[in-house]
Amino acid sequence: MLFIGIPTYNGLIHHTTVAGLIQTAHLCAKAEIGLAVEIIPHDAFIGKARSLIAKRFLESGASDLLFVDADIGFTSKDVIAVCKPDADIVMGLYRMKVPGNPRFPAMLTDPIERNEKDPSLIKLHYGPTGFMRIRRRVIEKMVEAFPDEWFTDDQNGKIYDLFPHGREGNSFYGEDINFCRRAQQCGFDLHAAQGIFLKHMGEASWESTWQLDIPKDKDADLALSQELPNGQTI
Repeated sequence: MLFIGIPTYNGLIHHTTVAGLIQTAHLCAKAEIGLAVEIIPHDAFIGKARSLIAKRFLESGASDLLFVDADIGFTSKDVIAVCKPDADIVMGLYRMKVPGNPRFPAMLTDPIERNEKDPSLIKLHYGPTGFMRIRRRVIEKMVEAFPDEWFTDDQNGKIYDLFPHGREGNSFYGEDINFCRRAQQCGFDLHAAQGIFLKHMGEASWESTWQLDIPKDKDADLALSQELPNGQTI
């Protein structure tokens, strides 16, 4: 079962994000894959919203959690690209909302490292949580490893603070980097999937396809990207 979590600052979701959700729902229905969608509206603290989503993901019994930010445009092919690999954490990289040459909120290893089972997956020191797929055992291990890192609220009770942000020394880290650091402390690798076309929506459409390798035959790649876990195709 796939659990999609969407934190929203103002309760609004971009129409390109909604279109991706509809495509994904159709895909999951066709492949007989369970799907749940959790939207957290009106929370100014994105790390808190992500931690609440993680709590509800664990309660759902789903196998995979996919974070999708409310301003990320995607398609069902992109969902397959991050869900299909046999890796614990796989993310799609999207362009930052800055003018000029494309910049991505991620740090690659130096030298570049690849996943041993799937060389198309590129290992990262950290990356963004806006289009990140996480296996259930990652969240369970982090809860076990950081048992005292939690907070409560009146509506949801105890919530493990898996996405903290704040100052460490003279540096400030966002919730995505701190999640990546904690996951690595628990022994999990981070991976970026190549060839995913994502839109980062704002005052403009910051579109990009992050790719290190030279693509092979495009038709063959397209057929592979559309293959479903049970061997069906769309």
